[in-house]
Amino acid sequence: MLSQAVSCLSWLDSAQHEFKALVRKVLGAEAADSIDWRRPRMVCIAAGFFHHDRVAVQWLSERVDLVRYRVFEGGLLSCCSSTPPPARRALLPLGESGNGSRWSVR
Repeated sequence: MLSQAVSCLSWLDSAQHEFKALVRKVLGAEAADSIDWRRPRMVCIAAGFFHHDRVAVQWLSERVDLVRYRVFEGGLLSCCSSTPPPARRALLPLGESGNGSRWSVR
């Protein structure tokens, strides 16, 4: 999944004019003119991610957030970030975080 997200970021970088035209058509000129191309952000939403996806995100200079979702009975949707905060993307071995999480906040 992560390789697909990076591919989309690459396309977005090379197709800024087309993307801006689409935003202008759908959301209007104000929205199109307010796009900040300096540091795009990709949000990947899935039922789960592989360990390798979570590790790879820390090595990317692009902002990629991994969000897990779960659907409960009655249509209740839960979303949870699987990405550590950008300034704290240091992956520690399991058990070192003290909270059962794979990620540690330093």
